[in-house]
Amino acid sequence: MSKNLLIIKRMVMISILTALSLVLYIVGPKFSLPFFPSFLEINFSMLPIFIGLFMLGPVDALGIVLLRFLIKLPFTSTVYVGEITDFILGAIIIGGTYLGMRLFKNKNIFTFLFAFVFWIIGGLVSNLFALPGYIHIAGFPEEAIVKLMPSFLHATLDNYIWKYFILAVIPFNALISICVIAVTWPVHARLKVLYNRIGQKNNND
Repeated sequence: MSKNLLIIKRMVMISILTALSLVLYIVGPKFSLPFFPSFLEINFSMLPIFIGLFMLGPVDALGIVLLRFLIKLPFTSTVYVGEITDFILGAIIIGGTYLGMRLFKNKNIFTFLFAFVFWIIGGLVSNLFALPGYIHIAGFPEEAIVKLMPSFLHATLDNYIWKYFILAVIPFNALISICVIAVTWPVHARLKVLYNRIGQKNNND
C-alpha cells in the first residue's frame, strides 16, 4: 500500500473511532450506581479510544482524544471544565498504557495492569482539576456536591473532599477501567490484524 493510502486509512480509522466515542458519550448507555455520587456516570466513550491505542498507536489515540475534545467544546454545559477533565483523563490513560506496552512487550497482563493503575491515577489527577473547577469556574456550590454524595458516606463540608477522592474517584475509575479492559483484552489483537489487512488485497492485485 502506498504512503498516501496508508495516511488516508489512518485518518479514516481515527475519524471512525472519534465518531464512535462521541456517539457513546452522547447517546450511549449511561448509568450511575447508588454507592457513587450521582454525577459520576459509567459510560463507555473511552472504549474506542482505548482500542485505537492498540490498533494505531499512542499518537493517533491522543489525536482521537483531542478531536473529541475540540468537537465537544462548542456544546459545553460546564464552562469547559468537564471537557478539560475528560482530555486530561484520556491523555494519562493513553500515556500510562503505552508505557506498559513498551515495558512489557507481548505480555498483555502487565500492559493492562498498567492501564488499570494509570486509569486510577488519571481519575485522581483529572478530578484535582475538576472539583475546584466545578466549584470556582462553573459556580457549582460545595453544598450541592455534598448532597450528591451517597448518604452512607456521611459527607460534610469538612470531610467531603477526601471521601470523594478515596471512596468515590478511586473505586469508580477502577470499575470503569475493568469494564473497558474486559472488552478490549480479547479483541484488540484481532482488530489490529483486521486493520492491517485493510487494503492489502488491492495492494497485492
